[in-house]
Amino acid sequence: MSITTELLRNLRLIKIDSIVNGHLRDFGFSRDGLLLACSTTNDALRVYYCKTGKLLCNIDNQVQELTYDDLRLLSITGNVYAATFQGHTDEVTGLDNSPIGDLVVSSAMDDTVRLWDFRVSGHVGKISAVHQPAACFNPFGNVIAVVFNMQQLCLFDIRAYSNNTLASYILPRQPNGWASVKFSPNGKFVLLSSYGRLLCQVVLRTGQVVHSITERTNLEMEKLEAFYSPDGNYLITGTSDGHICFFHQSNAVLASQVAHETTFPVKRVQFNPKYLMLASSCGGLNFWVPKQFVEDSDDEYG
Repeated sequence: MSITTELLRNLRLIKIDSIVNGHLRDFGFSRDGLLLACSTTNDALRVYYCKTGKLLCNIDNQVQELTYDDLRLLSITGNVYAATFQGHTDEVTGLDNSPIGDLVVSSAMDDTVRLWDFRVSGHVGKISAVHQPAACFNPFGNVIAVVFNMQQLCLFDIRAYSNNTLASYILPRQPNGWASVKFSPNGKFVLLSSYGRLLCQVVLRTGQVVHSITERTNLEMEKLEAFYSPDGNYLITGTSDGHICFFHQSNAVLASQVAHETTFPVKRVQFNPKYLMLASSCGGLNFWVPKQFVEDSDDEYG
């Protein structure tokens, strides 16, 4: 089934977990689309099975000797931490997995972006990036985009991460910086989300800002991330008052908007990489699926 404007307008909300003792901090799907792991503000890690929405495991993260500066590799099957990666000196604010290997890029409030290889201890690359950087891999896993210093976007080749800038572009200046940066599925664009209302799409070949979107509500300057749909045809972001907005990638026109049952900020929205469903954070964890799928499988999510 293709992702169309009509389908987006008829998404149905399934509340998976209200996370009563804390709000959802971040989440991500497994590559096969079957699992979703999320972290919460009460220091827990929860893993869900996407086909049913059932909680598979809940891991307490309250380990005194570890801090928010550390990266931890968890074995889901054993419910134990397989490794800890140390190097950041302040809170880690962003992670992105390589689509092709065991590499992870992290950004932190210590004004650094670091590249990690799970096969070795310690980071394998580091960039000093002033003012709350954000970073991500391209779809091919060979380039990293880093946005920092309120108005600078740089591209790096991971083979020479620390000293090989492929390109550097100047962005519209944002006093509070940029909350996220994401590549389009074809690798030709990047989508940036500010800490305010602004989203902008940049052509990587030239650095030109081709679309600037200011229709998103973000009165409290929340960290609202923005993403592409898997087919690259839609730009997706949450709002500070409980909505999800879908914009056409080609012209930045609003295609659809759906609302949660609460007005908490929707800090993260992401399509499942394999199945036609979305996940969103709005206080708790929510799934969105096409209306006909809910009618056909109410017992699954019951």
